[in-house]
Amino acid sequence: MNAYRRVSFVGIVLMFMGAGLMFWGAQALLQARALNSGGIRTQGTVVDIYENGIYRSPAVEFYTQSGEKITFRSDLEVNQDMFKYSIGDKVPVIYNPDNPAEAQIDAFWERNFLHLFLLLLGGIIALIGWLVRRNFLKKARNYES
Repeated sequence: MNAYRRVSFVGIVLMFMGAGLMFWGAQALLQARALNSGGIRTQGTVVDIYENGIYRSPAVEFYTQSGEKITFRSDLEVNQDMFKYSIGDKVPVIYNPDNPAEAQIDAFWERNFLHLFLLLLGGIIALIGWLVRRNFLKKARNYES
């Protein structure tokens, strides 16, 4: 076994890493779909804005159908230049009726960023792994002949 063939196994590792990220993204997609189909939509209010360097994320307060007050922080941190929320803003919220603390702002990027990012990144890493594997196997065949 020559060195090119040994190095080609890096491609396999990258393909497995990419597949793992895509699996994680698929799991996040399934959770998002479950929340979409069984979730309750309501109106919330931005009550605080968390700052992490140049990134911002809103804290939202809403009331469940039973009148319970819930406050949650958005998982999506956005650059301050793209941050569009202010304290007091009304925002659409979707929450799990069985666990109201499992809530999200009902907006495209808030709800879809995680699984889209993981699926795309996993696909890119898997593709790079496949290309690395193919390239080094081709070099190994050329070297052996």
